[in-house]
Amino acid sequence: MTFYWTSWRNSMKTVIQLIMSCIVSLTGCSKEDIGQHNTPNIEVVRKRPLKSRLFLEGEDDVILKINGREFHKVRGATPYYVPIKDSNMIYFVTDAPMEDRICHVYDLATGKDIPIRTDFSALGDGVGETGESREVVESARDGIIKVARFYGRRKTVYTLDLGKKQITDMRVIEIGGSTNAAPSP
Repeated sequence: MTFYWTSWRNSMKTVIQLIMSCIVSLTGCSKEDIGQHNTPNIEVVRKRPLKSRLFLEGEDDVILKINGREFHKVRGATPYYVPIKDSNMIYFVTDAPMEDRICHVYDLATGKDIPIRTDFSALGDGVGETGESREVVESARDGIIKVARFYGRRKTVYTLDLGKKQITDMRVIEIGGSTNAAPSP
């Protein structure tokens, strides 16, 4: 009787160790370091939730770490931000509740983040992309940043007012064609 009890107990230990190693391997691999980019204080980390690994659904959480601060649910593609010319600032976009977006203008020198919440849900999708569909900073001066989204034969230019912390203008331009303007309220 002692032999069967010892054998059963050893089998259970093996099963428990197997289950624990599966749990550790599934949760331990939830962080994929994409690495540092040109600026040494900016790091991108992609976390894959356990649910998305087990059920093959859901999205990864892309985290932009800037000078120790973390911004979750970053939109776009690697490097997930756009440097703003002639300044020490970057532009990137994160998800907000209710399918809104938050456009961030981050000053690398001061660590100041200027968040601008918007319901323009397409913003951020083209950050880091190249080619026909992309999002770039066209100009920046006097607290006004112009962000352009290119898609097909269209370009949409958004005017971000850093003082008012809002998008004050949006223009859709047919490349080689007309312009439709839709100012924000």
